[in-house]
Amino acid sequence: MPVSPQPLGNPFENLAVIAGALFLLFVVAVVISIQRRETTKENYRSALARYRNDPTDQGLRQVALEAGRQYSQSTRNSYGNAYFDEAAIRNDLDVIAEAAPIKAEPLKTTIEGRLQTLEGLFTKGFITEDEYQIRRSAILDDV
Repeated sequence: MPVSPQPLGNPFENLAVIAGALFLLFVVAVVISIQRRETTKENYRSALARYRNDPTDQGLRQVALEAGRQYSQSTRNSYGNAYFDEAAIRNDLDVIAEAAPIKAEPLKTTIEGRLQTLEGLFTKGFITEDEYQIRRSAILDDV
């Protein structure tokens, strides 16, 4: 006995099921996109915090730069425009680098260190020979 095809039912019901499934897929895609954006944002903030703790470490700067680029990519809209772009990342990194304390060489407070510093000033022409001799005598008088 031949099998007759079953009726598909009301075409509007089928269309409603398809539309519902498409809407559900859209919602899931949006939720995944938001979660990705939040994860990359947190990764970027964490990388910035590590770089802020040691702003002289160029490796940490590179890690923060890459994390920033991933965050920027996650903020792009359908037109390719990013909410958070390369300039914003560079600004964040530059602010941290500029706030880094400058490490000065410790002053040489020993007699030998003071004499070496004085000799360096004389050799480079910053002081005359008379000034050199006067200061040298003063340093040696402190002994």
